[in-house]
Amino acid sequence: MLGILSSSLVSSKYGYKMCLTVGCLIQVLGWVTLYFATTFIVLLVGRLVGGFGAGLCTPASYVYVSDIALIRFRGNNYSFKRISC
Repeated sequence: MLGILSSSLVSSKYGYKMCLTVGCLIQVLGWVTLYFATTFIVLLVGRLVGGFGAGLCTPASYVYVSDIALIRFRGNNYSFKRISC
């Protein structure tokens, strides 16, 4: 929830591509935390960090696809994006 809410702030200040890049890096950090977790608390922290990164990426990805796609392919790109989630 916090990732989605902060996505608009980050994307309006730094752009959608940077928002996607930062969100993906945060997701990687979450997965690395999950991989090296030794306690339940660290697992929860890894899931929270990964969820924040996913929330940061989701709204920005739809807007970025609509910006770079040709008009005739825009519907197909949205459909493939929705199916992949």
